[in-house]
Amino acid sequence: MSEQDKGIYDALNKGIRMATGEIIGFLHSDDELIFSKSTLFEIVETFKKNDIDGLYGNLNYVHRKDSIE
Repeated sequence: MSEQDKGIYDALNKGIRMATGEIIGFLHSDDELIFSKSTLFEIVETFKKNDIDGLYGNLNYVHRKDSIE
């Protein structure tokens, strides 16, 4: 859906309200998700095995010239 909103957090909250899954992930416009074949499995297992509401991954800050394009 594309419509006017009041900024990034308003847009994220709209997305959360529309979500139908059990796990919600955010990947922003300049983010890159680099993963192995087991990444999604590991995320699901982490939620299953722990009493948590949220999970975040390690950040790897790179200079624009070093990013994968």
